Amino acid sequence: MPPQLATSSVTARLSGSPGRAIVTARGHHFVVDSPPPLGGPNEEINPIEVLLSALATCGTFVCETAAREMSISLNRVTLTVAGDFDPRGVCGEPVDPRIQALRVHLVLAGPTQAQAESLVAAFQTRCPVYTTLSRATPIAVEITVEGPPHEQRKVQTMKVLHCRDVGFECDHEIRAQSEEEVLRQAAEHAQKEHGVEVTPELAAQVQTLIHDEE
Repeated sequence: MPPQLATSSVTARLSGSPGRAIVTARGHHFVVDSPPPLGGPNEEINPIEVLLSALATCGTFVCETAAREMSISLNRVTLTVAGDFDPRGVCGEPVDPRIQALRVHLVLAGPTQAQAESLVAAFQTRCPVYTTLSRATPIAVEITVEGPPHEQRKVQTMKVLHCRDVGFECDHEIRAQSEEEVLRQAAEHAQKEHGVEVTPELAAQVQTLIHDEE
């Protein structure tokens, strides 16, 4: 069965003020400013913040809809997104300009822990922004379920690498929220403790050994 695709479209045009654009979507207009590295005023929302906002808002709407479908009490949902990137890349310097890692923190009030995890699973499988970005960069997801203080719990997806899995007689373990951070720590450990310089080829092999925390 062929996919039934919907199409969304926006238009951006320069406003006449340096570093400022007007974006039009379905007859609605908003202003986006270039960030300081590109000489923009950075007074209005910038493009990276637009991208992060898309993930945050889409996630809240998916959780809201999934809660209604599953008859889950959802009094409040707050979704915070942060991304790490090197701004030198957009200025033309020879560094990777892409977002290297994303962190998502959902605060849910109303559901049980199990219900909250079901809502997050819906977010991770049904949100078109999440499913697109997760194929390009690691996304660490943390959940806080709000209730009486003694009932609040957190669940965090962590990435884990065991040095022994790489081939060293070493029990060192690296845990971090993203694969990039695991690789960074692994490179430091390999050089300091084992005298091994991690090349891009070796890093690619090591990355396949990183797994989610049980």
